[in-house]
Amino acid sequence: MMEHGVARATEVLEAAGAREVIFNPLLRPAGCQHLGMARMGTEPSNSVVDGYGRSHEVKNLFIIDGSVFVTAG
Repeated sequence: MMEHGVARATEVLEAAGAREVIFNPLLRPAGCQHLGMARMGTEPSNSVVDGYGRSHEVKNLFIIDGSVFVTAG
């Protein structure tokens, strides 16, 4: 799945005008971290996004995946 994702992302970047796409492959099959990498909260000092998924630091950036949740439901 990772190879497929990299291939599709490369296609998108090239269609957008990228001249060269470089990526760092995983050093070993390690899987992916899907939860908790962009914590949701009210304080910018201990969270990345607010309760709407809007970034505290980058205007008009919303994170809309599982990374805003620190644990699974």
